[in-house]
Amino acid sequence: MKRKQFVGFVLAAALVPRIAFAEGAAMTVHKDPGCGCCVAWSRAYASEGYEVVELDEDDMQAFKASMNVPLDVQGCHTAVVGGYYVEGHVPLEAVEKLLNDRPELAGLNLKLLEGLGLL
Repeated sequence: MKRKQFVGFVLAAALVPRIAFAEGAAMTVHKDPGCGCCVAWSRAYASEGYEVVELDEDDMQAFKASMNVPLDVQGCHTAVVGGYYVEGHVPLEAVEKLLNDRPELAGLNLKLLEGLGLL
């Protein structure tokens, strides 16, 4: 997917009413056992209908490497949903658009969204 297509993809997510894909979508959040913000982020997704499972990881770096999350975009937690990784505090609308459109991406992260001027 080209950058212009992705920009359109994310912008459309902000303009279109939310689609209820989240209802029942399974999400696994891999996190450091001591991180509180990850729990809050997980609960926000659960309140929107995602079936969230939190897993404490003893070695987050090893897990992120197994998911091929680039070093320069790694956040405090990594969620796995619909075959994609979601790194850090990515907004719900961007994840829903990702899951509904299924672009050829490995996942979403804040640095990507910031670089596109979407955060």
